[in-house]
Amino acid sequence: MSVDDVIRVKHERRYAVPALEKGLGLLRMLGEHRGELSFSDICQRTTMPKASVYRAVQTLEEMGFLARGTSGGYALGISVLRLGFDYLSSMDIVQIGQPVIHRLRDNTDCSSHLCVRDGRDVVYVARVAASGEIGAGVSIGSRLPAHCTAIGRVLLMDLPRSELERLYTEAVFAETSEAGPKTPQQLFDLLDGDREQGYAISESFYQPGISAVAYPLRNRSGDVVASVNVMAPRHNLPDKLKASLRQEVAQAADEIESYLQVTR
Repeated sequence: MSVDDVIRVKHERRYAVPALEKGLGLLRMLGEHRGELSFSDICQRTTMPKASVYRAVQTLEEMGFLARGTSGGYALGISVLRLGFDYLSSMDIVQIGQPVIHRLRDNTDCSSHLCVRDGRDVVYVARVAASGEIGAGVSIGSRLPAHCTAIGRVLLMDLPRSELERLYTEAVFAETSEAGPKTPQQLFDLLDGDREQGYAISESFYQPGISAVAYPLRNRSGDVVASVNVMAPRHNLPDKLKASLRQEVAQAADEIESYLQVTR
């Protein structure tokens, strides 16, 4: 690091709030763990002094950002969920896309969803369930591995190869599905095909008996910022149904994009 870089970093750090960083770091750690952690576990997973961890945990619990679980450990509290839902409901893509995916559900009798990407995950930000939906139901805020889902692949397909290799550095995926890619190279090959056709289809790919058709959503600059899909409770899609679903999802994507490209 050059002297100029050191000076720049020191200047930027003048405005940092260490206590806030530590508290947010604890919330992020618990969110990544996706379960309860005891006080001892939290102390072991951080470099903070035990007394600092205690004060941070107590403060976050009082504010509702942490809650005691059934086993006595700590987990994310309702205040974190409230912040997340407030954020998701305020996003332009949700406000714009919600009525469109309602019509998409009505036109196809299939559950419809909007997703954004967060690193290697897709996050469901809006959904409309089909009547009598079973099995593959997801809720707003659900996260799934992008490489295992059609709606995630369309969020990955425009990334340059260097960015994909930075995201997926392992030789073999630890988490996959029976029909999903087992290695990053298999994923990259799938993305080449998705990129060429402009959409992604999966049949019993992430979950047996569930098929999906997904299209990307682009902003004015042509960047993929979200994705839209329908999920059908079928092991595979007959050609006629596949063509019909593709047309409906493509039309929904075009409608949402027409608003995105005006408002962004």
